[in-house]
Amino acid sequence: MRSSLIILFLCVSGISAAKGNKKANKFAAALEPKLNDIIASIASLSDDPEWELVFKAVAGIAPVGNTDKSLYDPVDVWSRDEPLNEDVPAARKLDNSFKGHYKSQSALNWGRRNIMEVKVAFLDATGKELMSMIFDGEGSNDVNWFTKARLLYSPYDDIVSGSQNYFSVAGAHNRRFFINRNYGGCEKHAGWMAVIGKNYCSWEYEQEAKPIFLYSTTRTYANWNKVEDVGRADLFAIFVKTKSRYCCN
Repeated sequence: MRSSLIILFLCVSGISAAKGNKKANKFAAALEPKLNDIIASIASLSDDPEWELVFKAVAGIAPVGNTDKSLYDPVDVWSRDEPLNEDVPAARKLDNSFKGHYKSQSALNWGRRNIMEVKVAFLDATGKELMSMIFDGEGSNDVNWFTKARLLYSPYDDIVSGSQNYFSVAGAHNRRFFINRNYGGCEKHAGWMAVIGKNYCSWEYEQEAKPIFLYSTTRTYANWNKVEDVGRADLFAIFVKTKSRYCCN
């Protein structure tokens, strides 16, 4: 569909330029911003059209020392009772060109959406998926889907059989969407994924703007201090798959 729209726009533009048709020129000029909005909306979908983007957070957008959590803390944005940047097409694109978080109106209607599955994903600046997990969304609310009991898929061999001291959206110590194995002093902290909103330990990149998105790049938990085993993402996204997207009947 995206290719067809682009071809249509190029054809109209080319014809108008070739013929000097003023009406066609005006049509092409009017079509361009609408086409860009449509393309941005299409880009808000993952490669699998069954997944709908409902939330996207961008790393490093909070000024150092910032205290306005309502705009920069991913959990504060996720928990708010209103959408954010829904009227900004660039905010829905799976890249980091727009320096702000995104939350859709549909995320506010969680209990009425017939949600079947929820996917969290860490992505690079171009939208390439780096790590993801899938959770059972049936009968959930916008917080309790992110629990070990609902985990359907992860890339880790030990997350189901192992123990965690945190596995929740709220997390602790400004570590959100936090799946952690153990504490025991900053040098021993280890886990699977974390959305970092504030510095407590050196592994949280003290001098860098937040949020920071960290995940284990191994098949198991990682010591957060071992940079060779810990990846950093540019984007953190939440997708949902609803019952209506499973089948068209």
